[in-house]
Amino acid sequence: IALLYDNPNPNYVIQIQRGAIDACRRHGYHLLLEPMTHAQACSPDAAHQLSRLGVDGVILTPPLSDSKPLRDEIKKLGLRYVVVAPGDVGDEPSVRMDDVKAATEMATYLIDQGHRDIGFILGDPNHVSSHKRREGFEAAMTSAGLRVNEDRVVTGDFTFRSGVKAAEKLLGDASKRPTAIFASNDDMAAGVLSVAGRLAIDVPDALSVCGFDNSAIAQIIWPQLTTVAQPIEEMGRKAAEILLDRSKSGEPDIHTLDFKIIVRGS
Repeated sequence: IALLYDNPNPNYVIQIQRGAIDACRRHGYHLLLEPMTHAQACSPDAAHQLSRLGVDGVILTPPLSDSKPLRDEIKKLGLRYVVVAPGDVGDEPSVRMDDVKAATEMATYLIDQGHRDIGFILGDPNHVSSHKRREGFEAAMTSAGLRVNEDRVVTGDFTFRSGVKAAEKLLGDASKRPTAIFASNDDMAAGVLSVAGRLAIDVPDALSVCGFDNSAIAQIIWPQLTTVAQPIEEMGRKAAEILLDRSKSGEPDIHTLDFKIIVRGS
């Protein structure tokens, strides 16, 4: 089974791989890891390379899961495939989580804690999940009758460094700081905590911070991070199981897995 990835967040990719490897081992298969850029995904050579490798199936992770040219080429080759966390809700075999609902619940939690001025750090714009999480954030704000100020929304790319840069923009002016920041993943949220520490901003008394994913870093940093726990490893495992269960054919296999809000010290 080939797992294709192009993701700047190593924690996410590693968890997907761990779940897929577990399923493959139990079925007597191997997992082949193939990095691929967006440009490569749009080339017919990408799918043909998979064909030459003789793989039995393909797992597409975001943002490759939203590459229609790549999916079309894989279909032409007759290879089975599963998309992980696709942006569109189609009838292709997929494993997904409701990013909009999860982000809405997290933002609602912040609002329920009394926050009215909330900053938001967008993830990589090439990932549909980034925009869905922003959609959920804005839905919660609108529902509470709060205005989303554009200067409170800063774009990152899911990396720690981009979280640092975004936090510097949001927290640089002491007279205009938000009381909470919702980052689209834990690595960027960790960047926010780093900047808050450097600026001597007390978390959570002067600033609340939350992330998304419940990756390992969420419990390593201090204070530990309040976050959305999405079942990343389980998504990788389920994607591989869909490919390896030969008894399922015809009807598409579509799975939506649940999430949980994990409240910690941040």
